[in-house]
Amino acid sequence: IPLRGCSIDIHPYARWKQNGLTVAGGNGQGNGINQLSNP
Repeated sequence: IPLRGCSIDIHPYARWKQNGLTVAGGNGQGNGINQLSNP
């Protein structure tokens, strides 16, 4: 299975919240503004 490269550049000293908020998902797969079609 070929792997796709990732073009997201995350700074090595990036900080992450311990308890974040989910801002996407929960509406099934699709092309709507409140849906995801690919990760």
